[in-house]
Amino acid sequence: MTGEAAALDFQWPPLDARPCLARGVVHLVAVRLPEEIVCGADRWALLSEAEARRARRLKFDDHRNRWVAGRGLLKELLGRYMGVEPGAVRLRVGEIGKPYLADPAHRDFFFNYTDSHGCLVYAFSRGVEVGVDLEKLPRPTRYVRLAQRKLTSVEFAAFERIPEHRREEAFLASWTRKEAYGKALGVGVRYPMAEVTLCEDFGEPRYVVRGDNGSAHALAQFRPPFPGIACVVAASAEFELETYSVEFDSCPSA
Repeated sequence: MTGEAAALDFQWPPLDARPCLARGVVHLVAVRLPEEIVCGADRWALLSEAEARRARRLKFDDHRNRWVAGRGLLKELLGRYMGVEPGAVRLRVGEIGKPYLADPAHRDFFFNYTDSHGCLVYAFSRGVEVGVDLEKLPRPTRYVRLAQRKLTSVEFAAFERIPEHRREEAFLASWTRKEAYGKALGVGVRYPMAEVTLCEDFGEPRYVVRGDNGSAHALAQFRPPFPGIACVVAASAEFELETYSVEFDSCPSA
């Protein structure tokens, strides 16, 4: 047991132009957007009409530009894996808005992404659903009250064993587990968080959740290549991780 939330540390080399993703492996791809990003016509051109409408509904310019950049980057990255131009990538969304590939030939390719104040992490896998969540640090929050409401009794006991000055980050680590797990399930935050234990010891960055039906979801807490805490969850009892990074290009190929 450590005095803080343990997380896996990785190197983040550049992603290949045509990456190879094996089954049983999850790729994480990290991106940092420029400050005060403004997306031009090339970025907007990567969006479908429905995606553009969603972007235009966002009230604040910075939120809108980050969303457009994040969605466009998703299509660029999917294009690399699929060997097609970003403009050829077609997405559909599930009930909670989680995107998936419209092409039935690629239905075994799963992905998810998360954006925290312009820092993004994408997760890609073959054959198993995946979810990822990130909290950029520092992030002041009312963590004591939230911990009492959102953590299970087992998680809260582990939380109380953390030194007080480390508890805010420990709670945010827990929150990324809760969010990533919900994304991997395909339900988002629409599940009883306070009834599902995702951590018994904050000193352990990996954990496996087993369902009554025999299902298993493995999670890995990790540190991105920028100040933050994150978690990835896959619908499998185990998986390997490979980590990469890409540079943001303000003028993508559509």
